[in-house]
Amino acid sequence: MVILFMLFCTVPCGHVEEGFPVYIEETEQLTEDIYDMIIWWNPFIFEGNLWLVYGELTPLDIQHLYYRIYDGEWSSSFLLSEEGEFVAAVADDETLALFYTTLITEELEVRKNVCYRLFDGELSVPVCTESESYIGSQFITTGPDGKMWLLWNRRQYWEYQVFSEGQLSEKQVLITTEQYDQILHVLPVENELWIFYETGGSDIYYRALSEAGISEPYPLVTEGFPYLYGAVFTGQKVMVFLEVQEAGTDEKILTCITYDGQWGPLEALATPDDGYLTGGELIRMPDGRVFVFWVGTEDITDKPWKVDIHYRVYGETWSAVYTLTDTPDMWETSPTVTVYDSQLVIVWKEKESQQVYASYARVEEGTGFEESGEFQQVTPKVEPEKPTSPPLKVRIKKYLYLIPMGSVLVVLAVIIYLKKRKSSGKEPERRTIGERRRKT
Repeated sequence: MVILFMLFCTVPCGHVEEGFPVYIEETEQLTEDIYDMIIWWNPFIFEGNLWLVYGELTPLDIQHLYYRIYDGEWSSSFLLSEEGEFVAAVADDETLALFYTTLITEELEVRKNVCYRLFDGELSVPVCTESESYIGSQFITTGPDGKMWLLWNRRQYWEYQVFSEGQLSEKQVLITTEQYDQILHVLPVENELWIFYETGGSDIYYRALSEAGISEPYPLVTEGFPYLYGAVFTGQKVMVFLEVQEAGTDEKILTCITYDGQWGPLEALATPDDGYLTGGELIRMPDGRVFVFWVGTEDITDKPWKVDIHYRVYGETWSAVYTLTDTPDMWETSPTVTVYDSQLVIVWKEKESQQVYASYARVEEGTGFEESGEFQQVTPKVEPEKPTSPPLKVRIKKYLYLIPMGSVLVVLAVIIYLKKRKSSGKEPERRTIGERRRKT
């Protein structure tokens, strides 16, 4: 998504309404071509600068990975990899490690490499692990041992490697699973690591990992076709944000479920009545407040939609729904939001032009905003039962009796054919390829 060279186009600020928690002070255009920035990942901070990693598409549909650095002004683009998907970045002492994956397409399977490059004034050569098949999502996180982990899921087990002093340790199996349990999100919670994952269906579970071991799976949301946007630990409670379908309708709702010693009910944070369309970008501020952003419209029945970015703030209670001011009317994707130098840096794409912008917003202090009142409790739509296939051995045994019967039929067919051929008294006519062509 970002930039060959960005067009520094500043959108002037309009009137700022009083009492808004967030308002945009400046917006600038980051791209010139629709292929410059087709995807980007959440920016991160290293040595006081903001880093943005993004994918740029070539005419051959190959995605190059680039990065840019922001210190009040955006740098030009630097190449990270000729292809791949970005995973995450981790700082070790004064060195930054940038992790990404590349695919290797073979005749019968697709394998994945996990690579990283170290940055210490300049990028090192790539270091890649041995390619593996069935590698799921990768995460960089702090393990219960306090060390930095590269964690991912494989078919029927989870693996991890410890990253220390610029190197990865040998792979270690964290836990075996009954099926392909895809990790969706990892969240450090005090001395534990909470791992949220999706089972073979759309059911979302989590396990808590500590030095004492890993807990049994806990079913978080198993109805409503849930989609997990993320989770945050406020220091007092865990808050998980999901999109689900509500019972009796096909409408999607942004919900929040909270853990404070025990799990509370699933509550509606944004509904179609609030103009909810999609998204759930969340960020925890240094003062502990949680901001949740999504794409919405003031009137979902009025088409074409006038689409804006909406948000809510959680302090001790949830605020009412607010809309970002001084932004274009049309949006395509939910934004990425990062705290940098006491501002929010919001990177987003405009729907009609397909160009990417960065907006810089001021955040008001305190929690004295309009409160939302009670949230509606959500009953997720009941999913249809998933068909279950019997194990392979059972299926083979079920049809095993057909093998002798089939063999008998084949033998009888051969005997009948030979008898007919013998009774004809002559060999069947044979033609060359050329003769066939002449007769057609």
